[in-house]
Amino acid sequence: MTEIELLIDFHKNAKRQGPGSSADTLKALNLIGISKNKNLKIVDIGCGSGA
Repeated sequence: MTEIELLIDFHKNAKRQGPGSSADTLKALNLIGISKNKNLKIVDIGCGSGA
């Protein structure tokens, strides 16, 4: 099995198909200090089906 196949196999039955959680996403957003009052557009590229 190749490295990419191992990675896919490891995450394929997980809820997010990758590391992290909703709490981790919110923590990361809080750490960068963006105002919650701004109308933001966020692009999530190449991150699987995660948040």
